[in-house]
Amino acid sequence: MNKAQTGRDANEEPRSDGLWPFYERLLRRRPGDVLRGIFVAFALGLGFLGVHYASVGARVFEDSSWFLAFVIAIAAICIYYATDTLRSLCHDIVTRAGARTGRIYMDSVSGILSDRRLFFSGLLFGGVNCVFGSVFGLPYRDAIAQSTVLFGYFVAGFVCGLAVLGVYAILVAIKEVAQDDDYSFDFAAPDGCGGTAYVGDALLVFGSVTLLVGVFISIYILETEWLGGHEWWRVKLQYVWVAFPYLLSLIAFLAPAWPLHKALEEYKVREESAMKRQIGEVRAQIQDKTNDAARQKELRELMLFQQTLRLQLYKMRTWPFDLDTQMKYCAVAGANVAGSWATVSKWLRGHPFT
Repeated sequence: MNKAQTGRDANEEPRSDGLWPFYERLLRRRPGDVLRGIFVAFALGLGFLGVHYASVGARVFEDSSWFLAFVIAIAAICIYYATDTLRSLCHDIVTRAGARTGRIYMDSVSGILSDRRLFFSGLLFGGVNCVFGSVFGLPYRDAIAQSTVLFGYFVAGFVCGLAVLGVYAILVAIKEVAQDDDYSFDFAAPDGCGGTAYVGDALLVFGSVTLLVGVFISIYILETEWLGGHEWWRVKLQYVWVAFPYLLSLIAFLAPAWPLHKALEEYKVREESAMKRQIGEVRAQIQDKTNDAARQKELRELMLFQQTLRLQLYKMRTWPFDLDTQMKYCAVAGANVAGSWATVSKWLRGHPFT
């Protein structure tokens, strides 16, 4: 891993996770340096607000411009939080999986989240966001105001582009870990899902922050007075752009878990077959009348022990989510959707499906 990937100087103490993207290095931020992360996030939002204020004045507080600045700041904070969570997930996988699987995971994450790819993803989504805003009809007729609001769309899209690439990195990396034969599950793990609940906890964070930002973005889109008209195709395009963050949240929560789900299913089938064979062998020995009483007692205790293990295996879930994680995501999703429903309902009344 080179300096461009890790962002470390040659004489700097190496970090076990090796994950330090450019926005973490901004202002020499370190993991856990919450205040600097918040400072950078609000600097982005206020930076756009200041530039836009210079072109439209007090209108930034009369339309949705101030809310766009807020969305930018919240999205950046969520990026920092998700990166810290990803770093913790990396550390957990490297610790639990061993050197070989840990190296595979870290190579995948660090390769995908290189500075070059992060910049490309940010630029791509920033540009796409500007295109969608232009298609919807920019909420200003003055050229300078249009330029500054497009700057805001670009910054918001750029930050969200980092998140999209992060979701992809998690999906690819966890898939490689799940397919690695050296990574072992444990049906007796107290989490009830083969010792993978820590992955589900991280996916809960990724899905929740994506959903939170998605709700704010959808509110901005629905509350903005676009000047592009209400043609059916333009309205349908707004449907798509409003729904995209919600879909991305589900992908961030469920898609990386799918490879682990398949691996856990295969593990459960293998263990079930092995236990069934072992129990059959013990049962056959119990039926052998030539065994003395002590041997029969030993075999029956062994049978009871194997049946207990089989019951544990039967109860093991094949998704890396314990019940607490599932309930938390449902609660987060319900709260966010309910919070934006009034806005959605208002917009739908003005833009029926025609």
